[in-house]
Amino acid sequence: MEAVFWLATLQSASLLHISVPCFCFRSGGEFSRKWHDGDQVQLANAAKYLCGMLSLMAKFAYARTGSTLWFVSFIVISLCTTMYQLYWDLVMDWGLLQRRSRNPWLRDELILTKKAIYIASMVVNSFLRFAWLHSFLSFRAGTDQQVVQFMFAFLEVLRRGLWNFFRLENEHSRMTKTIPL
Repeated sequence: MEAVFWLATLQSASLLHISVPCFCFRSGGEFSRKWHDGDQVQLANAAKYLCGMLSLMAKFAYARTGSTLWFVSFIVISLCTTMYQLYWDLVMDWGLLQRRSRNPWLRDELILTKKAIYIASMVVNSFLRFAWLHSFLSFRAGTDQQVVQFMFAFLEVLRRGLWNFFRLENEHSRMTKTIPL
């Protein structure tokens, strides 16, 4: 049993040593953009990456100690981080949830003609943003953990593909307003 604990700790430590520099590099890029462009929004985007790093560090601390305090900290930090990331996806990256838009709760310029696609995509993105909760739910009975992890990793790839489509669509809409084609 102790060997399993140390293996999990080693895997968590490897994840921490790989992920934290990536978070730092990404948030550092946002600080740099703020410095060069003077855009305050970049600081809020950097904070999004720093929150992700805090969540990962709380998860690592929980994996190492098994402490209830670290478990609760991980859950609270992760929930706040996920809500922040979800807001950023929908409002800042996709340009949606605009109350005064011609297309209520979407945005004025839509490339796709069916508004239901935007609504469905917001729901799917929201659901997949919270997919990390699977590790705390008890539906694991009778399933191979590697299969479950693969399934959720695959869903994350799909979420990022969906995110990229709507992010590019929003950027295209914004750029064609400022630079006519």
